[in-house]
Amino acid sequence: MTASNFSIEAMQQAADFSNGYNGDKSQQKLPMQNVWIVAPAAAINSNAREMAQWLRLLLGGGSLNGKRLVSTIGFQEMLTKLSRVDNEKSYGLGLFIEKSRSSRQRLLYWHGGSLDGFTSWVGFIPEQKLGIALLTNSSSSGVKFYQAARSIVFAHLLR
Repeated sequence: MTASNFSIEAMQQAADFSNGYNGDKSQQKLPMQNVWIVAPAAAINSNAREMAQWLRLLLGGGSLNGKRLVSTIGFQEMLTKLSRVDNEKSYGLGLFIEKSRSSRQRLLYWHGGSLDGFTSWVGFIPEQKLGIALLTNSSSSGVKFYQAARSIVFAHLLR
């Protein structure tokens, strides 16, 4: 992953970076926010190709292209439930864990996020070797989009 980064300045050097929009009818372009103080939670910039590589690593149990990048024990810790969010959802090391109705009760590991102008959701079902990354450059409609897209994709692929 060479294009992923943690700074607005680095992101804007890419030839095809996205601007963020509020997502309502006005489609107002929003200013970029430098969120370095909460960088682990909100500052990563990436693209579809590199998120696909990230998902390949996750679906490979910490290995990619035959090379172990995360120890087996470390990877299993990441998938371990550490706290209960509600009756259907738990949280591990950076991932929500749930038996999803849209994934036919299979364990789904995921995380989403949003920042003014951007919304993302990344999830994977190890049992099916299925991973999805949804990235939008819209604030207000982003969450609704990824919820609908996730349900449609899982319903189609997990027949």
